[in-house]
Amino acid sequence: MVGLLQAVPGTKLHARLHQQGRLIGHTTGDNVDDTTNFVSRTNRETLRDGYRRRCTISIRQVRITGGSVRFCASFARRMAPAP
Repeated sequence: MVGLLQAVPGTKLHARLHQQGRLIGHTTGDNVDDTTNFVSRTNRETLRDGYRRRCTISIRQVRITGGSVRFCASFARRMAPAP
C-alpha cells in the first residue's frame, strides 16, 4: 500500500510536530487521500509528485487488483498538470 504520512494523535510523531508548531488541521485517517496534517520539510508539490510517481511504479511492478488500481489511476489523472 502506498500512502502519505499523517501524524495521528497520541503518537510520538504527533507530539513532536505539535511541539514544533508544524501540525495543520486534523488527520483524516485515510493515508491514500493525498493529504497530510503537518508541514513537511519537503514542499507540497514535491510530496505529491513523489506520491504520484510511487503510485505509478507500484501499478507497474506489483500485481494490484480491483480498487487499488482504479484509485491509483484516478489519482494520477487528478494530479496531472493542467494543459
